[in-house]
Amino acid sequence: MKAALERYRQELGTDYIDIVLLHNTSTATWPEERKGAMDVLSEAYAKGIIKTHGASIHTLPALQTAAKTPWCRVQLQGINPIAYRIPSTDISACLDSMRDAKAAGHGMIGMKILGEGKMRNQVEVALRFALQLDCMDCFTIGAANRTELADLIARMPIASVPLTREGLLAVA
Repeated sequence: MKAALERYRQELGTDYIDIVLLHNTSTATWPEERKGAMDVLSEAYAKGIIKTHGASIHTLPALQTAAKTPWCRVQLQGINPIAYRIPSTDISACLDSMRDAKAAGHGMIGMKILGEGKMRNQVEVALRFALQLDCMDCFTIGAANRTELADLIARMPIASVPLTREGLLAVA
């Protein structure tokens, strides 16, 4: 991990990296399994080499663990209204754990908002779902090209208008 951090800084041409995430945490015991890497990242944080650290979460047990793990300051979390490639098909359980993490002070970054393209024809539904969540600070969406990116950006203001509770439940 130390060598990787140094290589990343060299490749990026920077003195520090804003966020470093442990990739693909998927077990309930990931903090024990990844302790060595976590220790290196904690040291790098203390030295100002990284500004914060966390994990990308891929299963419900890992998500539940992350919510209770103070070391995990930032979570990259799959979430979408069709439950595609998110930690569980039980969206409510995912949201409960995400809310627990937010309550514990974790930053929450959403991913897979369009379900890896499965919602390409339901962009407004997916965006509205993501933008209405009370447990997410921001999210990433991969765009296939600049036209698709421009379309996503243009849809954001409309999708961010709050729905009634009934409307939100209908979207989900």
